Amino acid sequence: MILAGSEANVLAFFSLFRERLQRYLARKKRYWPAERFEASLFRIPDLRALRSEIIYVNRNGYVVSPECTPFSYWWSAGAYFFNPMAGLISTRAFAELTLRERREMCHCREAALPEHYRIWLCLPLPENKTVGPVLSASSFCALSEAESFFRDAHQYFRLLGRDHEAQAEVARRLGDKVFLTDDELFGAVCAICAKEYDVSNPVLVSADQKLNLARKMHFDYNASNKQIQRMLRLSPAIVEDLFPNAKPILKHTRK
Repeated sequence: MILAGSEANVLAFFSLFRERLQRYLARKKRYWPAERFEASLFRIPDLRALRSEIIYVNRNGYVVSPECTPFSYWWSAGAYFFNPMAGLISTRAFAELTLRERREMCHCREAALPEHYRIWLCLPLPENKTVGPVLSASSFCALSEAESFFRDAHQYFRLLGRDHEAQAEVARRLGDKVFLTDDELFGAVCAICAKEYDVSNPVLVSADQKLNLARKMHFDYNASNKQIQRMLRLSPAIVEDLFPNAKPILKHTRK
């Protein structure tokens, strides 16, 4: 989440969010990873970093789910950025919902939201499934302000599709794993080759340079051994020697 406000208010918001989510998962009898859901605040130092953070958040659903694009993941504001058509899709105000619809959406009896908030009643999901009602991100995200941090729509979409190094940098800062598609990873590797070795393709670098590239792909981009083998045309034995697969550790316990 990218939030603007005082530290006290941001932590108060997170605490409320955490409490609500915990209650919801308990009611659904689902596992609650309490130790993984703690607030960690990171200040965003400058405009370049802010742009990278916005892109990172809007890419999240696209990276996690192969069925999604940055514009079709409903639980993100990404579909609204520089998209005037998004405001034309039919929604209803929260005040227009029935009490049952309000409670279904809020997952509680005390269903209270600002009455002007816009609601999607039915959203399509992969495999011909639907979900709803869902709160539109346009109700609570400062979209116009967020768009103003980019020079224009062209810069936004260029960063969304090509600035893989910045995405890796954000992921490392947040303690997250970097996940890129094969095409994105190959583009990032080619950019490294052009910058550091003055060649356009990773297969053109020397043997030692390939090993350096393999380490960067593994540690900086979370690339799998298979991806490293394919893109650098290295033998499985060499890659396995560099990054041996983790072996299961057997533990014996006594009662």
